[in-house]
Amino acid sequence: MLIGDKVFERKSFEKTDQIISNFCTQEFLNKNSIIRNERVNKTLLELIELAPRNSFLLREVIDYTAKITESHILDGKFNITAFERWLNQHSGLNESEQFVIRGKVSGKHIPRDEYQLYFPIGHDKYYPNSHYVTAHNPPDLDSTTGSFIGWLDAFSCKVGQTLTVWNVPQGEPSPLISHYFNKIFTNHVFSRVAKHKSVISPVAMDIVNQHKLIRVTGDSNIRDFQHDRNTNHIIVVDDDGYFLGDWRVTDVDAVGRIQRLLNITIHSYEKVLISTFTELMSREKITRQEIQSYLDSSFNSNLSNSHMSLQRYHHHDCELLDLYLKKALKLEHGSKTSFLEFFRFMDKVSKSEYCEFVDYMNSFLTPENFDFQNETFSLATSKIFATFNKAFDKLSSSIQAGRDYYDRMDLALAIKKDVLGNTPNYVSTKAEPTEIKHKLRGYQHVTVCFPDKKQRIIPVGVIHRSDMVNDSLGSVTLRDFCNRDEIKIGPSVRTISAIDHHRAEIDSRECMTITIADVQSVNVLIAEQAFTINDRYGCQNQSLHSIDDQMDMITNKTDPHSKDFSLLNRLVQKKQAIYKSGVKYFINPEREFIEYSLMLNAIIDDTDLFNKCAWRDLTAIANLVNRMKSIICRTEIQVLNLDKYNRSSKTDLKAAINEFLHNEDVTSFYKNIFDHREVLISQWLSNSKEHQFCYEDRKIQNEFCAISQLKLFPNNRKCFKQHRDTLLANWLNSNEVVARKSSVVDFYMQMNSTIETKSSQSSSTDEYDEIWIRISSNSEQAESRLRLFLSTFTQSAKYPDIIERVTIEGGNAEENKSLKQIVTNHLKIACTIKKTADKRSIICLTIKQSSLNSRKADITPFLPK
Repeated sequence: MLIGDKVFERKSFEKTDQIISNFCTQEFLNKNSIIRNERVNKTLLELIELAPRNSFLLREVIDYTAKITESHILDGKFNITAFERWLNQHSGLNESEQFVIRGKVSGKHIPRDEYQLYFPIGHDKYYPNSHYVTAHNPPDLDSTTGSFIGWLDAFSCKVGQTLTVWNVPQGEPSPLISHYFNKIFTNHVFSRVAKHKSVISPVAMDIVNQHKLIRVTGDSNIRDFQHDRNTNHIIVVDDDGYFLGDWRVTDVDAVGRIQRLLNITIHSYEKVLISTFTELMSREKITRQEIQSYLDSSFNSNLSNSHMSLQRYHHHDCELLDLYLKKALKLEHGSKTSFLEFFRFMDKVSKSEYCEFVDYMNSFLTPENFDFQNETFSLATSKIFATFNKAFDKLSSSIQAGRDYYDRMDLALAIKKDVLGNTPNYVSTKAEPTEIKHKLRGYQHVTVCFPDKKQRIIPVGVIHRSDMVNDSLGSVTLRDFCNRDEIKIGPSVRTISAIDHHRAEIDSRECMTITIADVQSVNVLIAEQAFTINDRYGCQNQSLHSIDDQMDMITNKTDPHSKDFSLLNRLVQKKQAIYKSGVKYFINPEREFIEYSLMLNAIIDDTDLFNKCAWRDLTAIANLVNRMKSIICRTEIQVLNLDKYNRSSKTDLKAAINEFLHNEDVTSFYKNIFDHREVLISQWLSNSKEHQFCYEDRKIQNEFCAISQLKLFPNNRKCFKQHRDTLLANWLNSNEVVARKSSVVDFYMQMNSTIETKSSQSSSTDEYDEIWIRISSNSEQAESRLRLFLSTFTQSAKYPDIIERVTIEGGNAEENKSLKQIVTNHLKIACTIKKTADKRSIICLTIKQSSLNSRKADITPFLPK
């Protein structure tokens, strides 16, 4: 099988459809959001755990998350970061068990320290909050591929404490970039795996955790929980787990003060009861009417009656007590409620026995306690105080039971909200750091929540003040174009890892792992690093028995060649890897093949099908092709070999490129991809509504220069000529959009270059590429930048042989004249003016086909700064 013939099957967990069907039942959908979310995540974990040890389950996980989302089983969207957060904070798995799950998803489970090649994570270091692996803005295929592979590695080793985020700015990339990803992982990969932040800045969901978070229900007692000197964060949830409010250290005194108003009232009642009863019973003669009056006064007086209280409240305290009784205890008449009504209410809602106390006190009115005329109290003193003692015991125990009831968490929250006017304080999952800090104010913690479909509030976790005072609220890994004008990074996010092949300016307060080299594609560097790790733990789909057989065949040869020694070395590496991996570690062969194929696809794109390769690039390509072929054939194969070439010879370099271009495995790989692109580009050119795809690969370089590029195939030339003027007009319109977003950009360039493929080597020599240059009108700085660019561009080794002619196009005569003078003075080439209806003038450089197609090598070095 050729490497281009590999078919990537769509993969699902076994019985996924049945699982989704069970989730879609009305019985399950009627469950609250928290239960559904727990079940969905736990089921995914169980499916991963059931899979074989050396699995690569990313495609299955993407399929599962997509089906959950499409079936509207959860109140929000379901993606890999949602599962990762649950895995970290709610699964109950320890760190070692989590790494096995991560390894099964990513297809690679190796010692965490091995990832120091990519990230500075030695000595078990984890970075605070979430870690982002981002492509530049706008993303091209090279950066998208590099960042995706970087995300796989970061997910495997868990760089950040909270989430691992793959960021692809501006949403799903164009079909040109997404095609091969979708072919492998389906078109859900960019929605179920990637985020699309234009600026790398954390939100609450990236910081939230469960550290020292205590969940309690409304029937809990506020005295049962300790804040442990401000470190614990206590939140109150209902029986279904929805957020009701938080219980803070500061609430203890504020709420307790209001509770004490009622406690003082009840205890005052208790004392007044004793004093008035003893005063009554000390009389020589007691009538039934006096006892009746005493009991009526005791039971029918209002809670606010000063005669029944030893405490005189300030009018503000009276108002608070009244509100407490009405709003929290739901007593309609508030402080005007009689003690008897209060007693009956308390017996209903608590374990108090006030009514038994009332019955004992009313027993003094029974007829046998009076003389024959039923007027004078005649009960013996011992019986009087025995009865009163029983009544008082019931009163005392009821007061204590009442206190237990008042100390319920739901009543405490009612006091906070309805009496003190403190609404529940929380932030949404998308809250920015500024909002989080504002909500924290003088608090030590704040709850993170989001609403379900019924607008019920679900608590996600907590953010501590200590989380927000750190200099770093997150970390980021950069892949390709590490300058801040291509990648916008918030001030609270620290760069810890970068791989680049351009001129880079990186500033970070963290120790970094950086790889920068002069290669054509960043994936050349990523491939080299992947080889290092994969050779230690991967066997590329080969068994120990197969490896031994191959080694015997080579060692038994009587006349081995250099190629044989290279193969023998690779087989020895694989044998070592098998013993080193043992039963614990693994690298899934299909993960390795997919990783290599993504890299090769990106390198082919960035080198314009090897036309911009140097020896280091070709070495990486040869290694990728050989490894992919070996995985498919389950035996060590060397399809491409550079040993026969002289690396100091440019002629040999061209010969090697030609060999690679015509190799049947390589051709099988790029043919389908390029055939698809060729059709796609013609579609874009033919439809003006899709012209934005032709210049969306726009990079803002040196802050002032917006450089876009369209890579054409020879078969696209006819279509390009036909729609060229419309494409030019739309490109000019897009420049105005860029100018509105960034006023400092005043230099625009569009490279329309041709990629020569195997089938196009004999293309017509009459075809030419074009470069369009436009500067902001009436801008001296823009004119100065144009002069500087043209002046330095003439120092290019390719200049002036490649330029066929220069044309000034536009309907503004004054602009045309000015541009012509600049071009003539600096390029030393005569130019013509082509008057058009469009008032915006451009410089059009007509150049030899495929002679100027590298933005990095042919344009960037000469751009004005």
